[in-house]
Amino acid sequence: MFLKNKVNFLVLSTLLLNCSSTFSMDDSFEDLFDVSLPDEQEIESLRQTRDANCVNPQIILDQIININGPTLIQNSNIYLRTNGINVRSLLDLPILQPIFPDRCSEFCNGFHVQAFYNKIKKAFFTKNSPFLNSYIDLSQQDLVEELANAGFLNSSDFGRVLDLFQNIKLEQRRAGLMFSYQRTFPDDAYLRIFTPFYWAEANFFLNQNEIDAIKGDPFFTEFSTGQDDNAVRDFLKDFVSCDRVGFGDTRVEFAGKVIDSERTSAWLGFQATIPTAFPFVKGVLAGKCSTECKNPCFSLQQIGELVLCPEPNLPKAKNIVQNFLLGVLKRLTANVGNLQLGNGGHVGFGPQIDVWIEATDCLDLYTRFVYEFLMPAEEDRFFLLKKNPACFNRNYNDENLASENLAFLSQQIVNTLYPSIIGVHVRPGGILKFRQAAMVNSDYWRCTLGFDYWHQGKEHIKRFKGSECFEFDKAFKSSAYQGKIYGQYIYKVNGCSWHGYLGIGSDVTIFNRGIGKDFTIDIYLGLDF
Repeated sequence: MFLKNKVNFLVLSTLLLNCSSTFSMDDSFEDLFDVSLPDEQEIESLRQTRDANCVNPQIILDQIININGPTLIQNSNIYLRTNGINVRSLLDLPILQPIFPDRCSEFCNGFHVQAFYNKIKKAFFTKNSPFLNSYIDLSQQDLVEELANAGFLNSSDFGRVLDLFQNIKLEQRRAGLMFSYQRTFPDDAYLRIFTPFYWAEANFFLNQNEIDAIKGDPFFTEFSTGQDDNAVRDFLKDFVSCDRVGFGDTRVEFAGKVIDSERTSAWLGFQATIPTAFPFVKGVLAGKCSTECKNPCFSLQQIGELVLCPEPNLPKAKNIVQNFLLGVLKRLTANVGNLQLGNGGHVGFGPQIDVWIEATDCLDLYTRFVYEFLMPAEEDRFFLLKKNPACFNRNYNDENLASENLAFLSQQIVNTLYPSIIGVHVRPGGILKFRQAAMVNSDYWRCTLGFDYWHQGKEHIKRFKGSECFEFDKAFKSSAYQGKIYGQYIYKVNGCSWHGYLGIGSDVTIFNRGIGKDFTIDIYLGLDF
């Protein structure tokens, strides 16, 4: 009976490694937080302390073959996509830039600062979906059927458990200060420079009803009982969230007046985005989500020896499996949750047109049109290795090849669950920006209500040597668009040689695709002199 239990653990471990699991069952929840994956030296050291002949590698391989392990590994496609997440730059949010420099003659310099908070409730993993099941295949029907056929679980129970995680979402937060300087020249040209300093954070989440459903499910009842809240918080910080603090990119705008009539004025100019984004610190309130990570060294033979030898070490085997699965979660978070502070190092530039119409003495209408080109730059992207069916056509019954076959299957499991991180040349799609607003003015206040449209085309990734070996098309970000309404109220304080401004504002998404819905609130302070 004891041997049977050990074999069951080995088989179950092999199958679970083909499932994108974010939870592991264990008597002690604290064991989940040791994420140090065994390297080759550690594995070799462990093997030297054990009897090398304690179990024939073919016996380990036979247990895997009995549950059709090689075919399951070959057919497992956990990642439906490996692209990053579309995020709109703070420099393009309508509420974080004044409608237009005041048309003044005596006050030509302005310093402004805005305190802001922006939240994306549901970031889009793909062009049409904000749910994780569009990015990761959580159903795994073949796996569930094999587990059920082998007698390890009830397929309906396990299917119910996987369904609990179908609606995992990703939310993002950004909070900080937007600094700007603007100068109006005597010939009605203007220059404006602005850059943000802020905190950015992203995390996976479920709503309270979904969390309660997980806690109340019999599969997790024992697991969640009596757990340390601090340990849970540490887990969430390290594995399902990441943040950073630093400066974003810098925007420079310059335009000159080309139309100047009694009621209508128009400016033609350009804008440039300079990649000055730089994080001062990572992992302030969440994890660091570094993309500088190597794939783990994983060995089915090592697990088999730990489980099947006369003196087994089941806790060590369980720990290796758990750490491996937690590493999968950490790799996923590093991909979709690694919120950049800028445009990923891409220089942007393009023309802009501003039109100002004085409808009445107190009502102005404003329109802006911009098209921004983004230059290519190198980014770290995640790519899955393709599986060659011919490579799986091996002689699994030859004892002399047992260790080699186990090493091959182990590496295929790693390739399935750990996308490779590769530096590639990326050319983002161009960005179309359109804004229209109505402004009601008086000597002491200004009220603005407007509409904003933003659209970014699909990006292009330059193929690299060996790219045909990867699932290249899964790595592309989709095109995206977003429509917002925004409003701002500013109170003016007039001095003899200066004007001061104090205001509040907000914007909110009204329609979107390929990018999440978000809202922004801000407090505005400004001084012209």
